Amino acid sequence: MLRRSTLLVIIAVCFARSPRAAADERKATFAVVIGVNQSAIDPDVPALRYADDDAAQYLDLFRALGARTYLLASLDENSARVFPQAAAEAKEPSRAELDAILNEVAADVTQARARGVPTVFYFVY
Repeated sequence: MLRRSTLLVIIAVCFARSPRAAADERKATFAVVIGVNQSAIDPDVPALRYADDDAAQYLDLFRALGARTYLLASLDENSARVFPQAAAEAKEPSRAELDAILNEVAADVTQARARGVPTVFYFVY
């Protein structure tokens, strides 16, 4: 039977990547996340309950993946308490804020590409 330390070394070797493979996979990742519970178009549409929570969790996910992440959301009181970082960073989900963020992301993507870095962009609504 293998000792635990030996098993961990075997697993590490199996999953290790060569430096060249890691360099080939480098990329700049950007994400824009929008979470709105109430429809801005039709006030008769029933409000969602967890769009703001989902947006806050996507912020955490994309940050964990190393993405530069932008959040447009109106967090309710409970969500702001559960996700204080998202509450601190969230911008008002308005057309003006969206336009500003998309312009900023476009500039970031252009800069990364000019440096020869592949880019990935996620849009979550």
